[in-house]
Amino acid sequence: MHLRHRDINMTAGTTHLPDSTNGDPRVLPLTKPVLDKIRRFGRPASPDYLLFGRPAYPDRPFHFQNPWLKALADAHIEEFRFHDLRHTCASYLAQNGGGLHDIANVLGHRQLDVTRRYAHERRRKKTTPRRSAAPQAVSNAERPCRSVPLLA
Repeated sequence: MHLRHRDINMTAGTTHLPDSTNGDPRVLPLTKPVLDKIRRFGRPASPDYLLFGRPAYPDRPFHFQNPWLKALADAHIEEFRFHDLRHTCASYLAQNGGGLHDIANVLGHRQLDVTRRYAHERRRKKTTPRRSAAPQAVSNAERPCRSVPLLA
């Protein structure tokens, strides 16, 4: 959560991650709702301030553990980790027609096998026609973690 204001290009609608989890720098697209929220933050006093900095100390990261746990409790969601949102992101992209390479790029995966697991993609028989991009039913034993259901 060390994203700085200088890393966001509001005109291009992207953010630059100079040092991602796998060590590679990446540029990620930002959706219009995300850009709108960032605009609501207003201009920081310094582009070096963290996007999610503490109100009194904008160069120090905000600790969101307590608000996260409260949000989960308020929503009656159990056994859900912040990391599970990566699986949710991959599932939503897959459900909306995103290809494995696109999903791998967004998540920063180098191996498509990892992306398949995150997107909960299952191998289908060659004789089975693909009816839709909707996810296939997966038993809890096959699923490494939960995804949040898509809200209508």
